[in-house]
Amino acid sequence: MTIHVLINSNIKHKCTINYGSLIILKVQKNIHNSILYIFVIQILVFGIYVSSLADVTPIGDRTEEVRDAIVSAAGVNSADDVTDAHLAAITALDLRGDGITKLKLGDFSGLTGLTNLNLYNNELSSLPDGIFEGLTALTTLRLGGNAVDPLPIRVSLEKVGSDQFKVVVPIGAPSDIVVPVSATNSTIAGDVTTLTVSIGSTESTAVTVSQTTNTSAAVNANIGTLPGLPANHYGYVLSKSDDLPLTIISSISTPVSPTPTDPIPPADLSVNSAPEFIDGTTTTRSVLENTGAGMNIGSTVAATDGNDTLTYSLGGSDAVSFDIDTETGQLKTKVALDYEMKQVYVVTITVSDGELTDTISVSIRVVDVAETNLSSTELAVSDRTAEVRDAIVAAVGVSDASDVTADHLAAITNLDLRVKSITSLQTGDFSGLSGLTGLNLYGNMLISLPNGIFEGLTSLTSLRLGGNSVDPMPLTVSLQHVTDNQYKVVIPAGAPYDVVISISGADVTTITISKGSLASSEFTGTASANIGDLPSLPANHYGYILAK
Repeated sequence: MTIHVLINSNIKHKCTINYGSLIILKVQKNIHNSILYIFVIQILVFGIYVSSLADVTPIGDRTEEVRDAIVSAAGVNSADDVTDAHLAAITALDLRGDGITKLKLGDFSGLTGLTNLNLYNNELSSLPDGIFEGLTALTTLRLGGNAVDPLPIRVSLEKVGSDQFKVVVPIGAPSDIVVPVSATNSTIAGDVTTLTVSIGSTESTAVTVSQTTNTSAAVNANIGTLPGLPANHYGYVLSKSDDLPLTIISSISTPVSPTPTDPIPPADLSVNSAPEFIDGTTTTRSVLENTGAGMNIGSTVAATDGNDTLTYSLGGSDAVSFDIDTETGQLKTKVALDYEMKQVYVVTITVSDGELTDTISVSIRVVDVAETNLSSTELAVSDRTAEVRDAIVAAVGVSDASDVTADHLAAITNLDLRVKSITSLQTGDFSGLSGLTGLNLYGNMLISLPNGIFEGLTSLTSLRLGGNSVDPMPLTVSLQHVTDNQYKVVIPAGAPYDVVISISGADVTTITISKGSLASSEFTGTASANIGDLPSLPANHYGYILAK
């Protein structure tokens, strides 16, 4: 550490020392004649306050990729040259695709001016506690494309004293997180219903609970439905801790002595546990636009609770557009939905065992369906989306779109369309690119993909779609009735890899939609034919999901 020692009003000497070390400062100053001042200073641990920089991790001790990015952003030659002023002045760190397997506490300490942190496409499976602490200026955070996607950010409660609790986000809040809270058998001071963990902090303020008069039941605090991510935040999800609800005030036992003539009843050892949704606190379902009323929307939103009978109910402003099977949690359409009118609905499902409840927030995405048959579209290069056209011209190395030939198109192996502010694509934008292996559409403003966009891309091995306005982007997979008892599986956008689909109620158990194709071959099925669980994405594919 570095301290400044003031010898007198005219002399200030700077030195670097360790806690507990004994140092001798020798300072010479001419005052009329040469006078030698010798001082012996014993520096004791906690004896002096050096500076707030004692909490800032040295740059050289940080994760290698973070260290190098900071040195580059600061514009200095080595980690030793980075000062606290350099750290505070850094506004963006781009750590995309750096192969980072883990981060360390303190990697981002001192970056109080950081507004943009990009950790997309690394190999992270978790985040260390405190990693976002102090990042009070953060407005953009990209975490998609890692080994775990989305990465969970745990939100929990912590008891304070004998009658208080607070919300904690151990890794640090990457934005202001407003958390709904409640407590049973009690009143929360000030009628508080939410607590906020401010950006860059790990905890909220504490609130006091008062046990309801004339009750001996325990006071248990819990968290309600957690909020979604703010704009420009991708690739993570807020997740309630498994240790909730939290007991703040324990129950008071008041045993009653039986009369001598009455038999002592057996003790009731059963404890009722609250039901819990299998999908956690948030989940997503998709439905094709124009789907008729009474049709199932994805799989059931089910909860578990031992042998108790559970009842499901719908809430939220969008609940009027949907129904739910009160016994199973199966969401159903109530009216035909129009993609052009609204793309995403959000409902709250509550499950009850008759005494205790749990809630989950469900985002229902309406998938755009073109009212045309699936057909190939060849598009002149000059007619393609401007950013795609320009990227093709640059990749080919010609002067104008009119100079691009079919041979040129087939020879292109990579298109980098990252952060081009693309708001929409059109069918045929990638037609003719039969040799394309890498397509990067990361960080644009896409909310959907047109039919046939990936048709013909038979060489594709890497596809990046993260960081768009809808992230992850849904690619619809559906069962299409062809004729009589013949069916096929279709992916209207086109299969970006060989997609193997499990099938029930048919003469096959799996069917494949080949890379670059829109549909599988036909197969024979019954009226109960259906699609099973959809496969996960292969290596080097990010930012989208297959959705029934």
